[in-house]
Amino acid sequence: MHSEVEVETGPGEYPEVRAEIPGTDPSLPAILVYAHDNSRNTGGANNLTGVGCTLEVARLLSSLVSTGTLPRPRRTIRFMWGSEHYGITYHFHEHPEDLQRILAMINIDMIGYDQQSSGAVFHLYRSPNSNPSFLDDAVQAFIDKSA
Repeated sequence: MHSEVEVETGPGEYPEVRAEIPGTDPSLPAILVYAHDNSRNTGGANNLTGVGCTLEVARLLSSLVSTGTLPRPRRTIRFMWGSEHYGITYHFHEHPEDLQRILAMINIDMIGYDQQSSGAVFHLYRSPNSNPSFLDDAVQAFIDKSA
């Protein structure tokens, strides 16, 4: 077998889609809810389920806030959808000031998918000891109770 491929390389980008529910105190760092939008290995489960979930969370929270059912949050809640693996890295590389404007990031990936049949591994990441956060303990308590 023989093949020839002509290609060009050059600068690229990883565009993302963003939406937010503005908080009442813009001086506070935001909460980022993230999901990636490509499905290269396991079909729509990876990660269109995460995109669908975060879209519904954004729609529901926005509706509850706009109707007054829930008060507007103090912190801005930002939703972002980008490409897997490098999307969020690219975003923070292009917008390093955003690193100081995000308190916590919730990454929604492959919800409702059978971890055993997909060979997926559950990961819990904690802040480095040099940058401790109460969120580490809150997430750990949640994980311990659901195990």
